[in-house]
Amino acid sequence: MSQFSDNYNASPDFGQITESQGSSNTQSLYHAVTNIYEFPQYLKPAFTFIERLLTKMNVSIVDELPSSSELNYLATLDHLASEASAEITCLPKTNLSELEVQEAYTRQYAPFSLMPAAWLKKATRLVYAEKESGVLIQEIAKKWQSITYGPTPEGLDMRTEFQQAIDAVVECNDPSFVCNYQVTPHSLEHALSGICLGLFPGSFMPEIVGYNFWQANVGLYTLLSDKNRITVHHEMSQELKNQSAKLVELFMLEAGPRASALYPRVIKGFTLAQKNHLQWRKALYYQLSNTSPQMKMYQLLTAKARYAKGFHKGIQVSGKPLDQYFAEGPNGCADLLRKLRATPYINSRCPHHSALIKQSTSLKGKMFGIFNTEELATIQSWIEQSNDSDDVTGLNISAPSLMGDYTAPVDVESFQEASDKYFSSKTISELTFYLANSDRYPIVIPNLVRCAEFSIKSLNKSAALTCPEPDIPPYSLRAVEMMIERNRQLHMKKFEIDNEPHLKGQDLINKHANSFSAYCTDGCWLDGTMQPEKMHKEEYRILFDIYRDENGAGDFSANHNIIARKLLNSMGYQFPSINQPEFYTTGNSQSSFITPFIQFSLSTDTVRYLPEILGINLTLETNGIGWKYRRDSAELKADGYDPLYMDVHVTIDNFASGHGYMAKRAIISYLESAKQFGTEHQKRMWERVFCAYTGMTNLFDRATNPDIRQIYIELHNFTIEQMLKANEQTKPSVV
Repeated sequence: MSQFSDNYNASPDFGQITESQGSSNTQSLYHAVTNIYEFPQYLKPAFTFIERLLTKMNVSIVDELPSSSELNYLATLDHLASEASAEITCLPKTNLSELEVQEAYTRQYAPFSLMPAAWLKKATRLVYAEKESGVLIQEIAKKWQSITYGPTPEGLDMRTEFQQAIDAVVECNDPSFVCNYQVTPHSLEHALSGICLGLFPGSFMPEIVGYNFWQANVGLYTLLSDKNRITVHHEMSQELKNQSAKLVELFMLEAGPRASALYPRVIKGFTLAQKNHLQWRKALYYQLSNTSPQMKMYQLLTAKARYAKGFHKGIQVSGKPLDQYFAEGPNGCADLLRKLRATPYINSRCPHHSALIKQSTSLKGKMFGIFNTEELATIQSWIEQSNDSDDVTGLNISAPSLMGDYTAPVDVESFQEASDKYFSSKTISELTFYLANSDRYPIVIPNLVRCAEFSIKSLNKSAALTCPEPDIPPYSLRAVEMMIERNRQLHMKKFEIDNEPHLKGQDLINKHANSFSAYCTDGCWLDGTMQPEKMHKEEYRILFDIYRDENGAGDFSANHNIIARKLLNSMGYQFPSINQPEFYTTGNSQSSFITPFIQFSLSTDTVRYLPEILGINLTLETNGIGWKYRRDSAELKADGYDPLYMDVHVTIDNFASGHGYMAKRAIISYLESAKQFGTEHQKRMWERVFCAYTGMTNLFDRATNPDIRQIYIELHNFTIEQMLKANEQTKPSVV
């Protein structure tokens, strides 16, 4: 059903932008890609970064794969997972205490762990949910969320523990996260590979599938076992592994004849996760080794060796001249460190009585003044250390080198100029295509704010016709409850007094065919609610759960958009996929793309436009329950069509515990938490929610209000140039 989904090859369209010279460091890139709508100039560096990483993945097993007819995709990956786990198990261990290791591990894992399933971020969007594998990806993302924020034996969730490890209750995309806390560049790189993959599923879906398989089958076990959580999360982790295995099988099945070409890329994604994790682990090991007493002592000896050589004539350790140890460099110092403890110079029972320390601190000592206070403390710590930790073999390794600086971001003005040129003459319906497929066309992102501002302005204008700003009620829990109750009663009343004749035949077909843009994009206003760094917040979890329901919650046959397509097909219409331009130029009712445009334009940046999305969501989940869907269902059934699309909305959107209730709960959760920033902030956020709700409700009821109908008619011919003029005349207040 989705032609493009089989073509995961093309680079995203960045338009004609000017390349910048210079480089960008890891911290800058990490911060930018976790705030990509604020820093769209980093999109091309992010793409280049992940593309270069994948190019470095030389996977020998790919050359050994049998023909596709003989290949057992899952068995091969299972074998690779076993080898990968063994490789991690064989990594060297440090001599620090378990607590010290765990504290460092948790702190350095934070950039990755605070962005759960970031590699699936845009793969959860509507354009990919037109296939069964896309619906499953949404369920896998939900399972990652459950594991990350599930309870632990200590009574905390993982996110809280990771935040405590860096001594900060901050969002991981906060600039201070990468600037003020002890998080190494290696740790940021570890997270970057997944985050950057997640930005471009249209180019890297095979790699994302393989990357996710590694995370579920290898990475998850290392995370849970390191925190002794494997028993606590066994059921959830097992289900995640099963879902990830099913995703591989589904993806290969959907690829059909192209499976043999895509599978090596799946393995590359798996290998990327393994190699990136190994690099991080080795860097962490090196860091820990550098902080251990024996490593500090080893570094002290190697630093002093060149100056000590020649001053110890006649002194031997284990039958070997001391100067010879110094002459042999690092290896000699490691050998000396292993043998020194057994000499009379060391008194393990009373470290401060050791001759090595006395000779270094006494005015008459042979080494007086050789070591400063800090170095003497290092010597004493080493002496106090257990005899079991003397071996420093393998400790004199270097931390794995970073992959180097990354391509600098393009010039911001140049990117904006290219975007303006690309979209200046596009209509509302054409723009909607690019908004729905923004990972394939990043050139649209500099204009997202303009589209969203225009959408908010239109909603505010619509809202003001029935409820001017002075009439907006003050926020309270009761105000929200009453607003929803009035809406419920209104629609119930409409249904009771509805005595209009039912449409039949071609009139009924035309009614539904002209609504294809809304039917086939059901849930698009929540298209961006998979925000990995925000999923600990209740309102985001609620919205993502509603979004998953719109797409079937794991059951492809229950996907609302697929059900809608079946209804339209039964009426003789077969509309293209929503990731094809033809979908947006079909039929004669181009104005019907106005509401999808508003919804998509806001959903592309859920974080910035969350109040508007909450308001729109309340309208869309409550506006048709009592009357419209019930009437439409009766019409369809009477004329011989399956009314499932209407019936499912009557039930799933219910006010008691369904989407109607969830929409209300999300608003209350958001506004109650907004109080921490002051009552004035809460008031502004409530006004944004209220205006979006009222404005969208009015647009849907445009048939009964000529003024609103006029607004709707004017909108569909707008271009970017006209939006700019409209935005300048009345700019919405977006905080």
